[in-house]
Amino acid sequence: PLTAAELADVKKACEKKLAAGQKLVLATKVDPSIIGGLILDIGEKHMDLSINSKIRKMEILLSEAI
Repeated sequence: PLTAAELADVKKACEKKLAAGQKLVLATKVDPSIIGGLILDIGEKHMDLSINSKIRKMEILLSEAI
């Protein structure tokens, strides 16, 4: 889980992406399958910053190189 300081940093960064008048509703949950990192959904935008997604991308790159 994120610490209070980490959560505040995430909230502050997300609020910068909001249009004027928009409100941030932040919901958190722990998902062990992502191994670490964050997955953010902001409106229609999806940002997968998880370790699991980085591993999958590396596997694809390595398989293409062979």
